Amino acid sequence: MSSSSDDEIIVRNPYTTPESNERRSSRRSHVSREQESKNRALEEMKRARGAGTVHRVDVTNLVKPVYEEVDEEEYMKIVQERQRDDFVVDDDGSGYVDHGDDFFDDEQHNTRKTKKSKEKRNDTLDKAKRKAIDNFFHVLNPKKMKEEVSFLLFSYFIANKVKK
Repeated sequence: MSSSSDDEIIVRNPYTTPESNERRSSRRSHVSREQESKNRALEEMKRARGAGTVHRVDVTNLVKPVYEEVDEEEYMKIVQERQRDDFVVDDDGSGYVDHGDDFFDDEQHNTRKTKKSKEKRNDTLDKAKRKAIDNFFHVLNPKKMKEEVSFLLFSYFIANKVKK
């Protein structure tokens, strides 16, 4: 390797003070993942705009299925595997087992409970309405009512005496 006087290699020590045109920060620049993904998306959009194409995100990779569609045979296999598995870990052989009934039994129990609960709800609503009406009449001032009735009776008698 030959050395020429025109080639000059500059090696900068990172621990020394930076030159006037360089700026070195004592803090790390921290960009959150969210901001980083936004920046990447913006860069992709800029590249697409510069190339004259349309930027479209491939959504098929982003959407994950909520449930798996299976046919009847596969479902029966899944239920049988569930029945074989221990329902409760470390149950000391007490016999907690999943019989694979899923939600069928719950519907029968719920219908019985809902009829009773509807009746109870209706009873409590009726009681509440009765109490509300009773409270309405109790709130009225009985002295004021007596004064009004006596005034009405007095005016009635005066009106009838004047006519005679």
